[in-house]
Amino acid sequence: MLQKIQYKALEKITAEWDELASLRLDQITSGIDITYNHILIPSVIRLVSQISPTRVLDAGCGVGVLSKNLSTIAREVIGIDPSSRSIEIARTFEATGVRFVHTTIEQFAPSNDILFDSVVANMVIMDTPDLAGFLSSARQVLHENGVFIFTLTHPCFWPTYYGYASETWFKYNEEIMIEDQFRISRDRSGSLMSTHIHRPLEVYFMRFAEAGFVIETLQEPMPAPNVEAMYSEPWSRPRYLIGSCRVV
Repeated sequence: MLQKIQYKALEKITAEWDELASLRLDQITSGIDITYNHILIPSVIRLVSQISPTRVLDAGCGVGVLSKNLSTIAREVIGIDPSSRSIEIARTFEATGVRFVHTTIEQFAPSNDILFDSVVANMVIMDTPDLAGFLSSARQVLHENGVFIFTLTHPCFWPTYYGYASETWFKYNEEIMIEDQFRISRDRSGSLMSTHIHRPLEVYFMRFAEAGFVIETLQEPMPAPNVEAMYSEPWSRPRYLIGSCRVV
């Protein structure tokens, strides 16, 4: 029954990202998504560069912008995503050494016959209904010394930033599926919806350990002054967690 519920949730989330794909391409490539361009991508590239990878899997690659950036530091990058529309867009500007596949990591891992130096999950694991299955699949496709790199909304501070921390239905220590209008700092007028799963920190740490990972790096980034000046309001707290895990 749990797997059926998770599958239905994934279907719903995938459909939302099919609808969001064109908007996300515009937001990222136009530069109005400040966080993506000035905090998330630089942080991920910095962490991946530290391991000098040959082969990287971008799990939940969306419209493929990060995959293209990863191709500057890795010989081979495979971007996968369950959103068919996102993959369709990504394939319109494939870079050298980059390939895009319409699939989930849970489907990809059993049929995959190559191993990766790193799996990157940029703003993905708070959107996956089956966190344990996602992380187990990531572990399956990594070399014995492989690294899993992730970014996600900060479970402690995102609820306040996004405006639901004071709702009566919200309890920090529970896993809660939250559907709301998709918005970024400089584009709050959209009508499209997105769903993410709030999980307390301890759940993430437990699932990492159960999947065979040990956390090596954990960052709570705050924007540099010149970047913060681009936002409509200053950051009072970190909004994201960024980290890397090594295969045990």
